[in-house]
Amino acid sequence: MLVLPKGVRHMPGYIARPAQEALVKEIRRVVQAAPLYVPAMPRTGKQMSVRMTNCGALGWVTDKERG
Repeated sequence: MLVLPKGVRHMPGYIARPAQEALVKEIRRVVQAAPLYVPAMPRTGKQMSVRMTNCGALGWVTDKERG
């Protein structure tokens, strides 16, 4: 049985299937325009354990000079 962390709720059916499919389609469009990448720790260069996309002026990046 899956146990969710405190504060996380699973709400099946909360978003209707057509809306879910539209959201997935939009996310795929974004990832095609701004592909997923693996960021690295600023000082060590060690790769992080996530893949993410940075799709806009407010996207997050690591920076060797300023962390």
